[in-house]
Parts: sequence; C-alpha cells; structure tokens
Amino acid sequence: MGNFSTFWSRLGKFKIFILVGIFAIHLIFIDENNLIKKFQCKREIAELKREIKHYQDENDKSIKLLEELNSNPEVLERIARERYFMKKPNEDIYVFED
Repeated sequence: MGNFSTFWSRLGKFKIFILVGIFAIHLIFIDENNLIKKFQCKREIAELKREIKHYQDENDKSIKLLEELNSNPEVLERIARERYFMKKPNEDIYVFED
C-alpha cells in the first residue's frame, strides 16, 4: 500500500486530469448508457421516424383511394382492370411488360 500512496502523491497536479480522464473513458465506453449507445439510439430513432412518415403517407394514399373507390364506380373499374386484369365478357386483354 505504501508504494501506491507515494506514487499517488508524486503525481501532484495530474491527479485531477487522471481522474477526469478515467471518468471520461467510463462515460464514453464502459457505462451502460455510454455515448456510443446514445448516438446509435438517436440514429435508430431518426430511422424509425422516417418509417413512420412513410407509412403515414401510404395510409393517407390508401384512405384517399378507398374514398374514391366507394364514391366513383369508374375508378373501381379502372383499378380492377389495371391491377387484377379483369375484363368484360367481350374483351381481350393484352399485357405488356417492360
């Protein structure tokens, strides 16, 4: 124990810098809520917010389309023809792919 106390007393004014350095290393790397995890969580939150915005926009488009389908039979027929290749009995359908 004597060697440590003499070593510690020789450090003098560097004691505070050493303690602050150890504390900083602990905060950045070791602690459960370290800075690296905080930055990762912030990045993940931003990505999730972008996904929420995307799905809200998709939901708004779907609601608008549903309202059009319920109110306009021509839109219903167009969707049935374009997406599901439905046809009238006297028609032929040709599908062109890019």
